[in-house]
Amino acid sequence: MTMNVEKRIELAKRRADLNYFIYLNEKAVYEVDAVEKAGRCGALCGLAVAVKDNIEVAGMPITNGAPYMKKMADKTAPVVRRLIAEGAVVIGKTNMHELALGATNVNPHFGPTRNPHDPSRITGGSSGGSAGAVAIGVADLGIGTDTGGSVRIPAALCGVVGYKPPYGKIP
Repeated sequence: MTMNVEKRIELAKRRADLNYFIYLNEKAVYEVDAVEKAGRCGALCGLAVAVKDNIEVAGMPITNGAPYMKKMADKTAPVVRRLIAEGAVVIGKTNMHELALGATNVNPHFGPTRNPHDPSRITGGSSGGSAGAVAIGVADLGIGTDTGGSVRIPAALCGVVGYKPPYGKIP
């Protein structure tokens, strides 16, 4: 599984032109190795997860798509914590529409995320980095947020499945 995560990190670097990640977790290779060696592999062992940059992951930066809001997260959101508990590994924080307030994912600070099928087009937003990362195979799963289509629109434009659970189902 270490090789799987390592290859995905390499792919993310090779496809940096698509601008899916604000932060790439290069320590993910060591994290999955530690999970395997400790025998803590759950149902999601080695699963590469891309997390939208408005969701906290302890020890990783969070900007909400706006560099003036950048800080290091000191806690991990429950949805991410549950994935990690089952052996998933966060490979990075994904680019998003600034403050999650838009449907294009054209971020004035970090640049636009580009559609995986036609880089001259958009991924949609505001969770476009997560959808794009899944579409090109960098991530097995992308975590986003959705109030008015922010997961579903990018999923549709990138050709992947986007799911918005009912309110209150996922903390």
